[in-house]
Amino acid sequence: MTTARTAHGSLDVQGRASRWTRRGDTAGTVVLFAHGAGAPLTSDWMEGTTKALVDAGVCVARFHFPYMHRVVTEGKRRPPDRAPICVATWAAMIAKAARWKGTRRIVVMGKSMGARMASMWLAEQDDPAPVVGAIHLGYPLHPPGKPEKLRSAHLADVGVPQLFVSGTKDPLCTLSLLRRELRGVSDARIAVVEGGDHSLVRTRRELPDGSQAWLGTVVEAVAAMSR
Repeated sequence: MTTARTAHGSLDVQGRASRWTRRGDTAGTVVLFAHGAGAPLTSDWMEGTTKALVDAGVCVARFHFPYMHRVVTEGKRRPPDRAPICVATWAAMIAKAARWKGTRRIVVMGKSMGARMASMWLAEQDDPAPVVGAIHLGYPLHPPGKPEKLRSAHLADVGVPQLFVSGTKDPLCTLSLLRRELRGVSDARIAVVEGGDHSLVRTRRELPDGSQAWLGTVVEAVAAMSR
């Protein structure tokens, strides 16, 4: 089996430092993959998901929001950056990826907070090109136990196809509410993970390894969004 090409580099977000890493051939479509609030791009979950997608032929680039870069480099926990910085990080990463040789299309993908911040960036864009789609893994529709505090008003302003991959046991995303909120959103669909929690797993020991059906759904979505 051919080893996937790797690359890495720095990222500047309004004077804040961060890093990115990429695996796979950039010819065509690149999936930009953002972590959630509590774990870095090197977490077992992020690594397992990335490997499964790269093994399926998808080019994946991960990156840190600036606060997580400091957590990793300083070894001290920090709260997430405020939304404007996270959105600016997405903008910086998209701009950088668009300059990579061979990149023609970008699909943005995030875990939880990373997904929400990607959707917020997209909602601000009149023309999001070269971004052609968004994949939300465990979208945080509301805080745990507070379904009345929805984080969905901006989703109707996202101008690219969206795939929401959500577990039936996710305390941050009541599926009936997600379905209701997406009724007025064009080109948005839900892939349900039966028994999945906020990380789309059914047990604490389960990690993405390529065998999960939702990973195949993500690969198919990237291909469809790239046509």
